[in-house]
Amino acid sequence: MFDIKLATVSNPASTTKNASFDAKIFGTSIIVPVIMTTPMGSHPNGSKYYSFAGIFGNPTKDTQILIKKIDDSAYWYFDSVPNEARLQYMESDDGTLPTLTKPQIGSMESAADAVGAFSHSRVPQKYGMVSPMGHKLILSDSERDGPKVKGDTTGEDMFVKLASKINQRVILNSTTGVTLIKNEKQDGIVITSDSPKYQGSKGSRSIKTGCYGNLSNTSTNGKLTLKVGAAGRMLNIVNTAIKNYNQSPTIPLIDNDVGSINIESFYNDITLRVGGIAPGPVYPLGDGRRIFIDASKYNGLVSIKGGTGGVEIYSAGNIDMACGGDFNVFAAGNINMKGTKVELNPTVFPPKIVKSDFTKDNKELAELAAPQV
Repeated sequence: MFDIKLATVSNPASTTKNASFDAKIFGTSIIVPVIMTTPMGSHPNGSKYYSFAGIFGNPTKDTQILIKKIDDSAYWYFDSVPNEARLQYMESDDGTLPTLTKPQIGSMESAADAVGAFSHSRVPQKYGMVSPMGHKLILSDSERDGPKVKGDTTGEDMFVKLASKINQRVILNSTTGVTLIKNEKQDGIVITSDSPKYQGSKGSRSIKTGCYGNLSNTSTNGKLTLKVGAAGRMLNIVNTAIKNYNQSPTIPLIDNDVGSINIESFYNDITLRVGGIAPGPVYPLGDGRRIFIDASKYNGLVSIKGGTGGVEIYSAGNIDMACGGDFNVFAAGNINMKGTKVELNPTVFPPKIVKSDFTKDNKELAELAAPQV
């Protein structure tokens, strides 16, 4: 036999820290200690299992609960919490109704309402856990009764959501095919699946990271690789920062590094290498790819500096050099030039004497091919 009573938590604190609390039996002034229970758990046995395992949650002060006593036991055990708050049956230590004003997150009506169980139907389709301060775990099996959202042909709204009180969240959305990890300011990661249900602009099986502040990737004892596979397209490294833009309070006005792209190696080489197409029927000499360094806008500058190892330039073809001003060469030692013929001021101009004569990169070619308005 067992006895079940309606009670109100009067003191959630456990003096022995063993998950017990005090509750006042409804309609009386009797306060009894209540031992917490869990729907699933394991006790340590001292040989293989050394720790208690299970689901834990303690009701807060003034929560209406059901408690039960088994046979002639001296202990009351926690049974459950009614899902819907019946304020007319709730009372504080002094016999008054608890003060419930200005809830920060969630619902004052029921746990089902707090997880949105009835958001799509009168039949509950969401399951979850909500902490007293508003942290949530929601499992949604929802299907819409009414009109579908744009781009959705299934009517489903199936997802798993873990959210903090301030709306930091992890969402695994089976309907849209999106996995999302974000903070309360929308900084985070978005991963899309191969699901045809996803109608977004990011594309399928893609990952997007974004944040307002710094974004850092560090390998302390390995390699860090950015790679586009054989079936991919481009690798872009772009800095669009503008000095004094919006007068950012975190960047001093005298900072000359705004907009820079820096590639440094503290110990070893930096190599820029391109491949190409091997010689064959279409390209008898092969089709090698190109490397461009372009600082020709306005007063742009290209500066190449070497140490005592020197500066080496080699070409299997011609070397063309042209400038719009003086061509100055200075050597602390000899200046040596050798060729089949060395001509100064020849009667025939070299093939490339102005910028437009030089080979154009893909972006320049695309701009030339675009319709001119």
